[in-house]
Amino acid sequence: MIEIVIPSTLRIGGKDYTVERNSVLAIRGLEGEHISSQCRLCITDKEDRHIDDLRATFLHEVVHAIDGIYCGGCDDAMTEVKVNGMAEGLLQFLKELGIRLIFEGEE
Repeated sequence: MIEIVIPSTLRIGGKDYTVERNSVLAIRGLEGEHISSQCRLCITDKEDRHIDDLRATFLHEVVHAIDGIYCGGCDDAMTEVKVNGMAEGLLQFLKELGIRLIFEGEE
């Protein structure tokens, strides 16, 4: 299995995004959030979440960023159902290729 570390910053469409894991979003009932104006991808970090759920949430927020930059964004944004499907599909595709995403500090 090839492990690829999800960095704390990554470039999407020429923009530097910060990847954050925090528990603040859980208070608002969110699993993740893409904040395009701040170039942030936030993932709720709760102890009871399975690591694959965190990975899928990360990919979900990446898909939102890609959609916003390359596919028209707000005027023609993908639905949450489609974003979820793309994220889950990408996660399974990466697994089939023998690639596992890991967060910095994850063992």
